[in-house]
Amino acid sequence: MTQTRPQRRIYFRFVAALLLLAPAVLFTWRTMDGLTKRRLLRMDQAEIGHVRYSMLNADRWVDQILPILNGKIDARILRRRPARACAQPWSRRFTGCLTR
Repeated sequence: MTQTRPQRRIYFRFVAALLLLAPAVLFTWRTMDGLTKRRLLRMDQAEIGHVRYSMLNADRWVDQILPILNGKIDARILRRRPARACAQPWSRRFTGCLTR
């Protein structure tokens, strides 16, 4: 009958160890999962910022868009009508709004 006392201690220690081990396992798993997600985000960020893609590089966008815009502006300026011809319809519309 004296052996029941040590067995209770062993069971108590075993249960206590399981109760302490469960949160440790849970938090370890959550930490590893968070680190994995963070690593994937960092890899995606590095891939997007890589020189081959240049998606977020503003200078690269300016270099590509500037010739297109300059060409469209030059084409618009060359085919523009004289200033008097452009101003005449606007002045008629403006005076029409004032007289109404």
